Amino acid sequence: YREETTKAKDDTSRLMIVLDSMGQLSSIKELEDIETGSNKADFTKAKSLKATFRALTLISAEYKVPFVLTNHVYAEIGKMYSQNVQAGGSGFVYAASIIVELTTAKDKEGTDVVGAVITMKNTKGRLAKTFAKAKTLLNFETGLDRWYGMDEFAIESGAWKKSGNMIEIEIDGEVKKKYAKALMREPEKHFTPEVMETIEKWVNKTFMYGSDVDDISEALDGVENE
Repeated sequence: YREETTKAKDDTSRLMIVLDSMGQLSSIKELEDIETGSNKADFTKAKSLKATFRALTLISAEYKVPFVLTNHVYAEIGKMYSQNVQAGGSGFVYAASIIVELTTAKDKEGTDVVGAVITMKNTKGRLAKTFAKAKTLLNFETGLDRWYGMDEFAIESGAWKKSGNMIEIEIDGEVKKKYAKALMREPEKHFTPEVMETIEKWVNKTFMYGSDVDDISEALDGVENE
């Protein structure tokens, strides 16, 4: 891939590496111990992973190759305020540009579990604000729900107005009050381009670093003038 990218005149060649999961990787010592029947502890894995990711980070950045991987976490033991820790050592944590921690909750219809509500927490990010959270819904039959939580975003952004337990929304030039469930039955109809544009601006301001373009432009102009 490196040779092809160097020779190519255009930018059509694409490569992405996905690893699922890092926690299931075996070290050379672990494989050797399995063959010999040794039950000694393996202290080489964390060191090897740290060296590997240190090298891969530089190479993947140079050739613009995204490297996406999953890993499991465990809670620290013996601390009053324990935090989730990445398995495999700290090398991966330092090398990663973005780390998103996922937790799930059951989505039920009556007593039947029909899906999972996934909460995403940005524990490390160079684009989105650290510790920002968002949720999505994974339905076991229809897959990811692209509209889940968008009614809350519309209200927070000011695109829709909350009125008691109902929502005020403009439909065909007339302001009407409807329940959120009724609006979400036809999301394509109610999330107009104007509403989506308002939500997008709010999302950028809420979740992204330096999202206020006007303020950034003024700051840069001030630096140049100095």
